[in-house]
Amino acid sequence: MIYIRSFLTNMAVYGCIALGCIVTSVCGVFYRKSANFIFDKITIPSALWCARVIGGIKIEYRGMEYVKQSGVIYASKHE
Repeated sequence: MIYIRSFLTNMAVYGCIALGCIVTSVCGVFYRKSANFIFDKITIPSALWCARVIGGIKIEYRGMEYVKQSGVIYASKHE
């Protein structure tokens, strides 16, 4: 059962990201701000929702008080 759930989670998450990349690249040709909006506000939250709901993955954010809004690169630790 866990293999089926993992497979469905991977298909949903990668599907969301692939669809978001296609839509973003088409929209980015005409208007760059719309491409950023689509990827940041629609694609990533929908992929995280799929991981949380289908896969049962908990996402934990720590240290949000140290996050700056511009001019940095963040690298996260993952398993």
